[in-house]
Amino acid sequence: MRRAVAAQALLLAITAAASCTRPLPLRLVPRGGANDDGDEAAVVEAAPRDVVEAPEEDRDGEVYLDVHFDPLKALASAARALRRALASLFGGGGSSGKSGKSGTSASADAPSAVEAACPGALATAARAARRALATGRPVLVVAAPPASAAAEELAAAVKALGSDAVLLDATRTAQTYARAARLASAAMPAALPKNAPFCALAVPAGAGQLRYVAVYRGTGVGESWLARARETAADDLAALERAAAEHRLASEQKRELAEAKSSDRKSATEAAAARAAAAAAAAAEAEAALAAERRAAADLTRRAALEKALAPEPDGPGVLVKLRCPDGSTATRKFATDAPAGEVLDWCDVRGVDLEAFVVRKAAGDRVVLDDRTSLLGDVLGARALLECVAR
Repeated sequence: MRRAVAAQALLLAITAAASCTRPLPLRLVPRGGANDDGDEAAVVEAAPRDVVEAPEEDRDGEVYLDVHFDPLKALASAARALRRALASLFGGGGSSGKSGKSGTSASADAPSAVEAACPGALATAARAARRALATGRPVLVVAAPPASAAAEELAAAVKALGSDAVLLDATRTAQTYARAARLASAAMPAALPKNAPFCALAVPAGAGQLRYVAVYRGTGVGESWLARARETAADDLAALERAAAEHRLASEQKRELAEAKSSDRKSATEAAAARAAAAAAAAAEAEAALAAERRAAADLTRRAALEKALAPEPDGPGVLVKLRCPDGSTATRKFATDAPAGEVLDWCDVRGVDLEAFVVRKAAGDRVVLDDRTSLLGDVLGARALLECVAR
């Protein structure tokens, strides 16, 4: 629907242009210009035009250019736009069948001569001003009517120049060239002729603007002019270097501040993590100590019960047992010959031997392990025996 409306508007524009018999007084506002005075000023779309040297200053700061509008040229421009619109609507190639050749017409997205010669060229003054402020290099503005032999000659000269300046391409559209020409006319002592190609040395002027400090009219620009321009604008270039140094210093300070904040956050995070780990370790240690205390209390209660349940030592014959504890201490006790081996193990538990960690066995001879609690001591140990504790 929007494309159909656009096509209808183009047809109305063609009809209006064809009916014009005299130049139309138009005004051109740079794209994105303010409209604070409510005069409804708008951007005039690209079309062949003549730029008058003396711009008019409006009360809200907008700069207007008087434009002499040629209806026939505008009609041709509108016809090309209509062909592109119809091609986008119906998917056609948009080329005339009479030509018989593909690619004969230049694409609207094709690079300009300067862009093709110098791929690093920037397209807007705001980007060029930011780049100049960041690097301390001035801006070299290359301006000529787009798709012209002058633009190609100027691009070749600039490519051969190879200067250490930020390159701004003002040959892309009629509007970009018109804006560059307006600034050049203001910077030159004499008026800039119609559609004149030129180079300009510029420095940032704040808020993404550029200020021309030297202008070369023509396409034969070379190193000698650039050297003279730098010498003439030495004060401006020195100010640019100081501003760039201040910009770098501010950027470095901002980066260091960000790194310091990041480091502080990292340190705070690490400190919090260390505190959390220490608290967790302390809690685990306290829990382990509490568990050990409970286990010790349970062992004490169990061993007291086992000691109370042990049969008294016999007065007559029996099995004399000497126990070597894990801590190096020894204990001796006499058991009945028909007492089970479990009674000796209970006695070992009473003496502080951890039967889950150690096994009890004979320290000499066949080194029999007391693991059968029901076997009789007389059969396993004989009349006397030395027992030892071995880790499992």
